[in-house]
Amino acid sequence: MVRTSLIYDFEPGNRQVGWMLDKIARGERCQLFWDEYRSPIWAANLADALLELVNSDADGILNVAGPSRMSRLELGQGILRALGYNPDQHIERASQEGTNRPRDLTLDVSKAQKMLRTPLTSFEEARTRWQADRAQPISPP
Repeated sequence: MVRTSLIYDFEPGNRQVGWMLDKIARGERCQLFWDEYRSPIWAANLADALLELVNSDADGILNVAGPSRMSRLELGQGILRALGYNPDQHIERASQEGTNRPRDLTLDVSKAQKMLRTPLTSFEEARTRWQADRAQPISPP
C-alpha cells in the first residue's frame, strides 16, 4: 500500500494547476495557506516510483511523496512561477486556522528513499526536469 501527498503537475489540466488558472482567468486571487504543510510530489515522479514498485516484491505500507516539506502557498507560488505568472499578483496568503484541518501532514519518505531506485524529487528538481522536457522538440509518432 502506498501513501502519498499532494500530487501536482505543471500542466493546466492538473487539478493543482487548473483551479488557480481558472481563478486568474476570472480576475480573482487564489487563497493559499501559508501554514498548512504537505509533502507534494510531481505526478511524473510518483508514476515512476509506482511503476518500480509494481515490478518489485515490495509489500507493506510505504510513504511515496516529495522529500521536502512545503506549504500550500509555497507550492502554488512555485507552480505559477514555472508557468510564467507572477505569484504576487495572483495569490493571497491565507491561514488554515479555524478550519479543523491538520496543520502538518508531511510524510516520512526515508524508507521509500532507501528502497527505491527512483529518486523522490524536490519541487525545484521537478520544475527543472519539466522545463527541460518542454524544451525538447516533439517527434512525430
